[in-house]
Amino acid sequence: MRLKNRIVFPPIGTRFAGLNGEATQLDVDHYAARAKGGAGLLVVPWVQVETKLGRKIGRHRIDSDEHIRGFREVVEAVHLNDAKIAIQLSHPGRAMTADEAGKEAPISASESYCQPFGTTSRPLFIEEIDYLVESFASAAIDRSSPKSVTTAASVLPKSVSYCSSVRSWGCPLGIVFEPVRRRLGTIWQDLA
Repeated sequence: MRLKNRIVFPPIGTRFAGLNGEATQLDVDHYAARAKGGAGLLVVPWVQVETKLGRKIGRHRIDSDEHIRGFREVVEAVHLNDAKIAIQLSHPGRAMTADEAGKEAPISASESYCQPFGTTSRPLFIEEIDYLVESFASAAIDRSSPKSVTTAASVLPKSVSYCSSVRSWGCPLGIVFEPVRRRLGTIWQDLA
């Protein structure tokens, strides 16, 4: 990715998302203004890759074609100002209030208490870990164009080479990006 300069607008929470996690006109205006102001790269913070295992209210989502379409206007507004935009893919994990968690306890690697939210998480099941890995992989690939991949995915080959195994817990990015590689097939080499 080539940028017009090295000015990066970091992922700063705005809570501009609509009630269902969709991008809004506030997002379009906010990111367009920062791009017009001179930032070469803008990062949209904390975009949820799935909502079955937890959903943060007021946070963007990218788990459906409808939500992806909603971001197109944001992207176009940024590109009109000769800047690039990236998305910070995320899942709330244990950082949820009791209201956000609903009937289920928030999820985490193990049972733990989250002081800021006053909730205790439950450990993930193996099937849920696999589901989350696939959710992150799905969010990393733009469904409308197999050549369009998030910035993080495009730099993976350089990162993963330092890991002893893609499935190693020492290399969590590798665990997420292996399904991306699998889905992209031969296109992956073109991105490296």
